[in-house]
Amino acid sequence: MMVEVKFRVCGDVRFLSHLETARVLERALIRSGFRARYSQGYNPHTRMSLPLPRQVAVESEAELFCVEQEEGESEFDAEDFRRRFGRELVEGLEILDVSISSRRRIPRPVSARYVVRVADDCGREDIRARIGAVLASERIELERAGRKGHGPKVVDVRGYIKSMEFDGRDVSVGCEISPSGSIRADEIMKLVGLDEAGTASPVRRARVDWQKE
Repeated sequence: MMVEVKFRVCGDVRFLSHLETARVLERALIRSGFRARYSQGYNPHTRMSLPLPRQVAVESEAELFCVEQEEGESEFDAEDFRRRFGRELVEGLEILDVSISSRRRIPRPVSARYVVRVADDCGREDIRARIGAVLASERIELERAGRKGHGPKVVDVRGYIKSMEFDGRDVSVGCEISPSGSIRADEIMKLVGLDEAGTASPVRRARVDWQKE
């Protein structure tokens, strides 16, 4: 049985890396007394997953943590799990929902929405102009660091951008997530011309849509 935990990331804990977040969750899971299923082999590990990496410094309202329960355990109590697991989490990690599934396939993210609040003294018209230019473009090539031992690579991110809006206060970007990748939060900021001084809050992953079949 797969336990799926939707959770929030906010505050200083947003500076944890993907791997560090996974370790925090695993340790909290052990302290809670949950009997997780382990892999076989010389070095067994907890059968768990964070299917969508979160970029460092990004807050989120839509993180997903999946873990398999050990076979033969008693009937799963979602509220009891939420209480025991939740009290072991560090400040800034908050459980939003707990559900169970008989499937063992990890859900696959297919789209996400990022939101960032613009500072009061930031030029609104410049942001609108940049968004208009992005949406009118057929290609947007950005340079990314390559794998270790390889040079930088150029990636066309235009196909990942499904929507980009600005209501005068928040920039909201809907993006596609595919097996080949997606656009990153820092790249979104670069495209709309925002840096830390130009924002009133951290970038937030407000929504993720999952394929669960």
